[in-house]
Amino acid sequence: MLGPVAAPAFARAPGAPRRPAATRSALARYVEPFVAAEDFSGVIIMERGGEQLAAMAWGSANLDFGVPNTPDTKFCAESISKLFTRAAVLALASAGKLSLSDPLARFIPAFPLAERITIRELIEHKAGISRDLSLGAASIEPHSPAELAEMIAHTINAPPGRETSYSNNGYRLLARVVELAGKAPFDDLVRELVLQPRNMRDTVFGGFNEVMSRRATGYIPGPGWGTLVASPPWNYANSRGAASYFTTPNDLLRFVRTLPLEASDARDLLARNAARPEDRKFGHDGFGNGFADFAYAYPDDDARLVMMGNAQSGLFNRMHADLHRILLGQPVDPPRIDRPRPLPPNARWAQFVGQYALRPGAPLIIRRTGEHLEVSAGEDFHPLIATGPDRFFMRLRYATLSFPPAPETVNVLHWAEGGGTFDLKKLA
Repeated sequence: MLGPVAAPAFARAPGAPRRPAATRSALARYVEPFVAAEDFSGVIIMERGGEQLAAMAWGSANLDFGVPNTPDTKFCAESISKLFTRAAVLALASAGKLSLSDPLARFIPAFPLAERITIRELIEHKAGISRDLSLGAASIEPHSPAELAEMIAHTINAPPGRETSYSNNGYRLLARVVELAGKAPFDDLVRELVLQPRNMRDTVFGGFNEVMSRRATGYIPGPGWGTLVASPPWNYANSRGAASYFTTPNDLLRFVRTLPLEASDARDLLARNAARPEDRKFGHDGFGNGFADFAYAYPDDDARLVMMGNAQSGLFNRMHADLHRILLGQPVDPPRIDRPRPLPPNARWAQFVGQYALRPGAPLIIRRTGEHLEVSAGEDFHPLIATGPDRFFMRLRYATLSFPPAPETVNVLHWAEGGGTFDLKKLA
C-alpha cells in the first residue's frame, strides 16, 4: 500500500482575506432561494489558504424520513469518480505495473484498434471510444468490468486521435485495465491505492441499493415547479471506473487537497489562456442519477470548493462561477428565480414532438405524455414546463428549449444551457 499522499504546494494569493462569517452569510443569501424553489439540496464547503471558510448544508438526504444533509452525508460522486480511477492508474504506473504509453492491447488485446489506443488517450478522452452504454432494462443487472469491456467493443467507436470526446466508456475500460495491471478487483485496488493513502474512510463503492450509513437518496425534478421525485434505480456496478463511488463532502475535500494528480496538469494550466478565473482549476464535476456535484482546486487562489447535491439540476453549472466569487469574497448578483404559471397544452405541441439531431446514435427526442411534453437526450425522459407558446424550461438541466414561432414550420430546436445555445435540426 502507498504511504500518505502529500498535498501540492499552492502559492497563496497575497493579501487573501480570511472572512468565514462573511463568507457563510453571503453563501446563505445566495443558496437559500434555490433551496426554497426545490432546485437545490446538498452541501457546500469552501477553503482558502488552509482555512475553512464555510461548510454548510441544506435540504434532506431522504425526503421520506426528513433526514437532513450534513458534510458527512454520502452522496454519489458520479463522474468525479473518474478522478479516483485516474489516480489508481497513476499509482500503478508509479509502481511499474503499467505505463501511460502502453497500448490497450497489452491488457485487452481483442478490443478493436487496441494496438492504436494508449492508456494516456483513455485518460484524456482521446481514444475515440463511444460516450456511453444504453443498458435499458439491464441497467439494474450487475456487469463486471470484463463484461462491460466486451459490450463497449460492440459499440460504434472512432479511431483514436488528438480530438477530445468525453467518454464514460473509456473510463469503464480503464477500470478493467486497473484490474488486469493490479491483479485484483478494481474496488479493492482503488481502496488501497487511492482512498486509504488520503484517509478517505467514508468513500465507498455504490453497487445497487447497497446498505450504507448516511447515504443520500438522489432526486430529480418532477412535473411543474417545486417538485422532486426519487431517481430511477441504477446499478453502479455498471459505471465502474466512470461513476460508481459514494463519498462525503468532507472526504471529497481530502481528495481535492491532493490535486493536481500530475505535474503535467500544472503545466497545462499555466499554458491555458482561460477567459474566466474560475476555469483555472483542477477537478471534475458529476451529474446523474439524482445527484449534481463538483470538486475543484484553484491554484491561483490557494482555494478549494466542494459542492455535493442530491437534487439533480443543471443549476450546478450556473452556481459554479458565483460560488467561486463568494469563495474569494467578491460580490455576486442575487439569484433571480422566475416561476411563471405553466401554460396549458395547445394544438401546436404536436409539431414539437419528434426527433432532433444531437449526436450519432442518440437523437434528442420530444414526446407528449398526458399534460406535459417530455425530452430525452439519450437518457430517461424528463418533463418540460411550458413558459411560452413556443418556449419550454427543463429543470433537470436548467435548459431552455424554444421553437420557431407560429406559423413557421418547426424544423429546428433552439437549446440554451450553461451560457451556450445550440440549434438542433429536426429529423422526424
